[in-house]
Formats: sequence, structure tokens, C-alpha cells
Amino acid sequence: MEHFRLSSKTENLENREKMLEDSFLSVVYERVIESMSEALEEAGFSPEDERMFRKSLSTLPVVEIGGVLSMPYELRQRRLPKLFEKMKEGMSIADIVQQLASEARERGFRLGYHMSNFDIAPLPKKEGGESWTVDGKEQDHRDADLPMAYYSTDLANLYAKKRARFLYIVRAETAAGTTHKQDNDGSWGRAPKLDVVDKLNYEDVMREVRARVGALEGPGRETK
Repeated sequence: MEHFRLSSKTENLENREKMLEDSFLSVVYERVIESMSEALEEAGFSPEDERMFRKSLSTLPVVEIGGVLSMPYELRQRRLPKLFEKMKEGMSIADIVQQLASEARERGFRLGYHMSNFDIAPLPKKEGGESWTVDGKEQDHRDADLPMAYYSTDLANLYAKKRARFLYIVRAETAAGTTHKQDNDGSWGRAPKLDVVDKLNYEDVMREVRARVGALEGPGRETK
């Protein structure tokens, strides 16, 4: 599969950490775009619609791409069929993507990364469809000991000492007035419950990241 290209050129990045970050984003975005494409197909969109969706997505700034892709698994089941109906009424794919990007900007949506050894699966709902969340389990004194779940918004801030099997892609909500709380410069977040976008194998992701960085660095350079 052709690598998803971010607007910032890897060859122009100043240091290796940024090369790792850029490659990490590319790998994650590609995986989430694939699952989004499957969801679009299930909602009734054609292969050509999916291609136009990807094309329109690629014109957005990197953060806004993440905002659009942060539509949670559960929400996709309700939202995408409604957008399909709007398309049948005359709304273009480009306009659909712009609408999703605008909502993401206004509400501060972006991708977050939660690591866990627990294999959390979607659960059926009584009213139909499935929910998929990471529930908070660690009491946080800053939130009156309410159990919270944590996420980072970049590779550099993933737990260095708690490498886990699964990398859950979650919707981070960074605007004011949500249940999400942000730490420091926004590189960390927490909430009582996180809406899951996708689940990836952490080592598989990092193996691909290391391979891409190694290819950029040239022969004889091994990425740890």
C-alpha cells in the first residue's frame, strides 16, 4: 500500500525524534484510514466515494486529518449512514470531509494513544450497534479520586516504562467543557471513559515505524 503522506516532509525534519514521530503518525493514519474505509463501505459508500474521501482528507493540515479520523468506532455506526444520505441528496464527499474537519476544529478533536495489555473488544448495545470504550481504572487525586483512563497525543509521550501489547487509538477532546482533562502542554490527557477509534498491535506499529526511519537514514543504519 502506498504510504500516506503528511504535509510535513520527513526529509526536512531536524532530528531523529521528529523522524520517528512523523513515521509513527503516518503508520497510524494509514491503519485508521483503512478502518474508516471499511466503515464507509458498510454505510453504503462506493469505492470511488472512498477514494474521494481519501483525496479530500489529504488536502487538510495534519492535525485536522487526525481530527476527522478520530470519529469513534461507535459513532461511525450512526454518523456515516446519515452522511451517506446527505451525499445522495447532493452533498459532495469534499463537503462532507470539510464538515467533519470543521467540527473537529471547533470541539478540539484529535487522535490520542492509550496503551494496554487488555484486549478490549466492542460490546453489543441493547438498542443495537456496538460500543467500544476504555474505562478509567486508576484513581486520580486531581479528580476527587475518580477512576480515569489516560492517553498521550504523540509518540514521545507514550509510557516509556509500560510498553504494552495493544495500542488503542482513541478520540482526544481538547476543547473546554468536555470530560477530558489536559496535562502540561496537551501532550497528555485523561477522562473517565475513552471512546475507541481502533486497536493496533503496538509492536507491529513500531516495527513498521523503525523500518521507515531506517530506510530514510540509509543503508547500514539500524533503528532501535
